[in-house]
Order: sequence, then C-alpha cells, then structure tokens
Amino acid sequence: MSERTSPMRPLTRIEERFEVEVEGDARPLPETWTEQRHEPVERDCDEARWYAIAVIPGALVSVEIDTNTEEVVSIQERTPALQVLYVREDGRRAFQRAYEAQRVDSGLIPDPTRFASSVGAPERHGSQVPDARRRLYRQRITALYDVGTGLGETRVGPDADDVYGGSR
Repeated sequence: MSERTSPMRPLTRIEERFEVEVEGDARPLPETWTEQRHEPVERDCDEARWYAIAVIPGALVSVEIDTNTEEVVSIQERTPALQVLYVREDGRRAFQRAYEAQRVDSGLIPDPTRFASSVGAPERHGSQVPDARRRLYRQRITALYDVGTGLGETRVGPDADDVYGGSR
C-alpha cells in the first residue's frame, strides 16, 4: 500500500482487492493443479502444510482510496485472478490467497510460476473453520493429495462443490 499527495488532490493510498467474478462460483480445485509447485514448510518455525482445495474466479483490482473519506477515488488496474482456499490437513483452519491468472478457453488458470498447490504457513494462521465444514475439507484434502488425515477411505459428499459453505 502506498500513499501520495498532490496540490489538487487529497492524500490517497492504493489498495489491492479481490473481486468475485460471479457470486457463488467457488469450484473444487482441479485435480491436475495439485501437482503444481509446493512451498517448503519450515518445521523449526512452527509451520504446517496447507493444501489448496478450492478456487474462485475473479479479478485483482488496484483502487485509489481517499484517506480522509475512505471512498474509492479511481480504479487503477484490473487483472484476472483466482482466489484459492488453503486448508490445514486437519481441516480446522483455513485462509485465502489470490493469484494473478490467465484467461483460457476453459476459464482462468493461475500463473504456474507463482501458484502453489500446497504452502507452508504458521499453525495458527488463517481462521477457524466451523465444525460443520471440517469433515468436508479433510475429505477434499484426502481426495486431492492422498495424505493421511486419519479418516481412512473417504469420499466427498454431494455438497463437494460448496467448499466455501456459501460464505467467504
């Protein structure tokens, strides 16, 4: 975030925001994306492995904000993007990260040099997942990544497409 001022304009800052393309358009992560880059986990820094399980198509929008009124002054740039839901293996915590994307015939795909299908992040990172969603998240991780979540053989239920639970 940067701030600037000029004699004719109020003090402003630039913010980057993610805007959803179509509300309610969360999709399970395509299985082919699980083989993308994996960020390392720093075990000595209390980090855990987090897995990408869902994506939302949209755009990263750079907006200029008036610091006095907090109103949008202008839209600076709009870039196709995907917001990715990462979940800790136990399904108890989750966070979202946006990646720039390219438009292709089938929709949006992330830049393979930046997108990571799994990342290392602190154990307490992100938000707590409601109890009702944890089992679904663990099932998605098991189905996509073949990791041992202690659930044994699991299948993803009929609500698998609703991995965000209707709210983000």
